[in-house]
Amino acid sequence: MARRRRLDDELEEEIRQHIQSRRQSLIADGMDPREAEYEARRMFGNVALKREEARSMWGYQWIDNLAQDVRYGIRLLRRSPVFAVVAVVSLAIGIGASAAVFTLADSLLFKKLPVASPDELVILKWIAGPKNPASSLSGNFDNDGSTTTSTSFSAATVSALRTDAARAADVFGFATVPSLDLTIDGQSEVGNGQVVSGNYFSTLGILSAAGRLLVDADDRAGAAPVAVISHAFWVRRFGAGPDVVGKTILVNRVPVTIVGVAPKGFHGAFEVGDSPLLTMPIAARSAIAGRTLWNDPGYWWVLAMARLRPGVSPEAAHGVLEGSMKRTVAEGNPALTASELPRLQILPGARGQLESRGSRRDTLVIMASVVGIVLLVACANVASLLLVRGTSRVREVTLRAAIGASRRRIVRQLLTEGVLLALAGSALGLLVANIVAAALLPVLSGSPIEAFNIRTDWRVFLFTAAIATACSLLFGLIPSLRTTSVDLVSGLQEQMRGHATAPRRARFTSVLVVFQVALSVLLITIAGLLAYSIRNLQRAPLGFDASNVLIFRVDPARAGYELPRTRALLEQVRERLRGIPGVRSASFSTATLISGGGSSGPAVPLDAPITERGSVEDRDLSRRYSSMRMTVGDEFFDALGISILRGRTFIPGDTAGGQPVVVINRALARRLFGDEDAVGRQFRWGTTKQSVVMEVIGVCADAKYTSLRIDPPPTLYTSYRQFDIGGATFEVKTDGDPAAIVAQARDIVRQLDSNLPLAWIRTQEDQIRLSLQSIMWMATFATALAIVAIVLAAIGLYGTLAYSVSQRVPEIGIRVALGAQRQSVEWLVLKSALALTTTGVALGACASYWGTGLVRSVLFGLTPTDRSTFLVAALLMTTVATAAAYLPARRAARIDPVEALRAE
Repeated sequence: MARRRRLDDELEEEIRQHIQSRRQSLIADGMDPREAEYEARRMFGNVALKREEARSMWGYQWIDNLAQDVRYGIRLLRRSPVFAVVAVVSLAIGIGASAAVFTLADSLLFKKLPVASPDELVILKWIAGPKNPASSLSGNFDNDGSTTTSTSFSAATVSALRTDAARAADVFGFATVPSLDLTIDGQSEVGNGQVVSGNYFSTLGILSAAGRLLVDADDRAGAAPVAVISHAFWVRRFGAGPDVVGKTILVNRVPVTIVGVAPKGFHGAFEVGDSPLLTMPIAARSAIAGRTLWNDPGYWWVLAMARLRPGVSPEAAHGVLEGSMKRTVAEGNPALTASELPRLQILPGARGQLESRGSRRDTLVIMASVVGIVLLVACANVASLLLVRGTSRVREVTLRAAIGASRRRIVRQLLTEGVLLALAGSALGLLVANIVAAALLPVLSGSPIEAFNIRTDWRVFLFTAAIATACSLLFGLIPSLRTTSVDLVSGLQEQMRGHATAPRRARFTSVLVVFQVALSVLLITIAGLLAYSIRNLQRAPLGFDASNVLIFRVDPARAGYELPRTRALLEQVRERLRGIPGVRSASFSTATLISGGGSSGPAVPLDAPITERGSVEDRDLSRRYSSMRMTVGDEFFDALGISILRGRTFIPGDTAGGQPVVVINRALARRLFGDEDAVGRQFRWGTTKQSVVMEVIGVCADAKYTSLRIDPPPTLYTSYRQFDIGGATFEVKTDGDPAAIVAQARDIVRQLDSNLPLAWIRTQEDQIRLSLQSIMWMATFATALAIVAIVLAAIGLYGTLAYSVSQRVPEIGIRVALGAQRQSVEWLVLKSALALTTTGVALGACASYWGTGLVRSVLFGLTPTDRSTFLVAALLMTTVATAAAYLPARRAARIDPVEALRAE
């Protein structure tokens, strides 16, 4: 920097001496000193140009030019604060929303596990068919009718893989435990957890935040139950106190000792968003869950991953791992032939389990498309503003060209101004990107925010920089080229001619306005389709009465209750709930309506063939007669207002030792018995020899079960007295606000068992709203961005028309002088606006016809080509455009012809 300053000073002195020497020579020849000064400078040439030519040979010119361009661009933007603010805010909205969606995509789809060398991890998955090698599957699996694929293995298989493949890979297993009753210092709550093999943490390369992590000695039969808690749970529940290590808590009534705390930011190897509070050894699951099924070779429930040994490729490890798996499966199920044994697949595991990310990917595609539209609208808006601004700077540009500036140099200056706008917009957008990403998270997951590592890292910065560069080129290059495309003579005369070149220059600006209108119509249509879908979902008939119903869940079986005690406790809670003033009825069921989950199985006619479990016939029959099932209390139908169409509901006489009886809905009755009376008829629950024959005692109205989107499925209801029931959701129908009895419900359960927590306390209407949360958030997001797009399009149209009016002042003045009425002048401007808007709306309708297919998967009750939505979008855009055009039209109508002609 100092050397460049010295060279500048020397160059300045050299130029001054050269001119002075020539001046003295001319004076010596007899020329007047004043004329000699002028002639000396004329003979030397353009001083600024000579200075730049000299600097270019030093190698510092580009730095000087860049600094000069930046300083000049900042000065110009400061002189036009309204333009600068509009442009920066427009870009900040588009770039910030894009960065937010990228942050979500990065966190949910691309980010690797925060473990040592994650690229060395692999996921183990199997494929088999047509026969399913597992008698029961838990976890992620897929069946297309001919093959079954899954990432779940039996506990014996995972144990064998660990031993047999030790030289090729470190295999570890883990499985989710979705709901646990936790009692800590006498206070009960419900939490989620996971069970893992003893080498889980050591293979992942995780260090504890406090205490120690699990080891192989903890995962042995007879070992005392221990647990590692998550960092977030440690902070929330124990205040991050060091005395948590060694503390004993009750997990499903079983004493468990906390031995350590997982590090901050580590949420396990599950899907992103799964954040288990407790991690316990696989060996402890039997003690916690009270079941022996976990060691059954036919029950596949453990997920398996592995870390490959150094120098071992996935192909080399495949043979060892697959051989071990097939041997273990064959030992556990000797009936399988060699061709029926599963085949192993090894998948990249750096990002953990990926099985359910497809649905999130679809939602992210919708989000990215929406923010992409807004970003294009913002760029078009800034480009149109720059074009209008550039047209008003034609005289400035031509003057710079006249004194020696090249077109390349001027274009670079104008591009620098665009880059400054993009940088400012990017900086402002990054400030809100994380906030927007956190707000959008409910669209993709119901998990707590601490389960996601949402932060601005180098990938987000790199993405934002790329977007800013693309935007600056997109909205800056064409205006710069068009602004500098005028020859010197016409450019210098343009200010005097006023409108001579305006129509040619306004043409491209009009194209940008049409582009903005078209994209805005597309975005409005998408938002409208989502809003109409929500309305249709909210108005969809439920088949039951959700008003004034309190629901909450208790799980006596998980707390160690045997079936008789469970039934007795549920009956006691129900009787006491019925005694609360204002309670009309109370009951319970195994599932919560409209919760997305439930139990299903085949309800088949008596004459259906008996099949072998896992056979092709078994799968075909099960698929054809698949039905939903719910075990309920006696007053379930009364509490939820489900009408009994024929027969009766359950009574105390329907005991465990008698004939199993059921109430079926109309859909199942029609499937099994057609138009015949179903009461008194029988059918089988299941397709194998172990099927249970059930007798129909009543037929009820169809009611939606798992989702508002799905028509009421064939459903059967069984009595809790005749079938197993563990956890139960209570439904309490009240005369008034059901939230008023929450405290009394808590007291009732606490009096019966102080260690039994209540979970999922809400009203049935809240549960329905919760099921709509994702699409409601998406519709809100799309609507907010649609409003932004409308405002930006209106600004672009207003700016174009305002400039057009300023250029046509002499023309309008002549029209007024010749007798044109104010209304005709206003219509002259409005006509131009309507022409642009109509063209944009037509193009937007065509774009919507194809573009709205993006949201097809989330729509309900209408198609992506819904005409009423298109019509509303067109009318709304036309109305806003007309309002934006009114002010320029009014200004045109008030032009004074005398002043206009005098200026001409």
